[in-house]
Amino acid sequence: MTNTNEAESALLDEVLPEQDSSISYLEVVRDDYPEPDAYVEDNAIRRFVNLVLFQSAQDNASDIYFELNDRQFKIRYKVDGELFEMAPPPRRLFEPVGEELRCMFGLAENKAKPRTFKQWLRRAEPGIEVVPTGDYSQDHIVDTILKSGGRDFVLNLTRLPTTTGENYHVELLTPTPRELNPSIEELIEYKDSGLILLSSPDGNGKTTTGHQILEHLSRPNNVVVAIERKASYPIGGVSTIRTSPERTDYAETLRAVRFYQPDIVFFDDLSDEQSAKEVLHYAKNGKLAIAAVTAKSAAGSLEYLMALNKDVAGMTDDISGLVSQRLLKVVHGECEGNGCVGCHDSGYSGRIAAYDVIGQNGDLQKYSEALKSGKLKDFAHSLTMSTSMRKLVEDGTTSKAEIDKQFRI
Repeated sequence: MTNTNEAESALLDEVLPEQDSSISYLEVVRDDYPEPDAYVEDNAIRRFVNLVLFQSAQDNASDIYFELNDRQFKIRYKVDGELFEMAPPPRRLFEPVGEELRCMFGLAENKAKPRTFKQWLRRAEPGIEVVPTGDYSQDHIVDTILKSGGRDFVLNLTRLPTTTGENYHVELLTPTPRELNPSIEELIEYKDSGLILLSSPDGNGKTTTGHQILEHLSRPNNVVVAIERKASYPIGGVSTIRTSPERTDYAETLRAVRFYQPDIVFFDDLSDEQSAKEVLHYAKNGKLAIAAVTAKSAAGSLEYLMALNKDVAGMTDDISGLVSQRLLKVVHGECEGNGCVGCHDSGYSGRIAAYDVIGQNGDLQKYSEALKSGKLKDFAHSLTMSTSMRKLVEDGTTSKAEIDKQFRI
């Protein structure tokens, strides 16, 4: 991208804070990548995009949205499941910012444009991959790790064509320090076969829990394969494949995984009949299959699996465990939930997981019988989840309002 003209630079000076030098802490971890000063220099658009990424990382954001709505350029970022809007930049910066994002992810249309990401980081080298996952929107995945404030990030970019222009969603992924829940650890400790379903509404951490389980099970005597739609933070000892049912080579990829003969297979999004057949194939053949399902409850995950696979009788014997979870906002201790600058006036800071783990004491058998008899709705929210949430309210970790909100989802 060429340097912006003086008028554009003057305009950007109004939306960039004076302490703009802080973006030098945002750097790409690559041996052949130039020093921060080499790409910050005087390019105002690049500084602006890097500052948005840096500020979002500082605020522990999980997602950033660059959108053009009603002829207004909006940048929003998500923290603890809630969206916050940045001060709107001028409308005419939307296209230059979009072009800069495409350059960062190696997607610049003009191959001759100087100093694109493709020129910075030669695409022939390992570490960069572009994976289309559909005709309407595409995931363009960059494995390069970004550093900010001592933390590492993996970025996913999704481009969404709209009537007003191409919107962008940047997902920031980090390794989670959260330890595996003791009940889940107990569930998987002696499981070497069968199917474990992980369920939650979108954005409630089921994929993260799946990664924690894989880290726990990744041992020298296990061959572990993860089949995922998007890039995730690398897990030691796990072979990760990025694919999706929309890809023409999906069936071929699944066959290759079978021939690889893994001991443990993880699907991060069980959403189609073919994937359902695969996880049940592994469960029936002495392997351990773990699959994430978007559902409100453990019972909901079974209903979803039943919709994908009609063989209820043959399915129930292969299910080894059910894990349902919700992420609950934690009351901000500094303001005691009253709201302050540190918590964006929300009264909360961070989130904690509440789990419903089913696999011991005959509970799983009750679910299997309910599945066969068509009475799964009686298990919409189990006593285990209710008790877990109530304890978090009693000790002041979260609030009753947050619990009520989760049960409405």
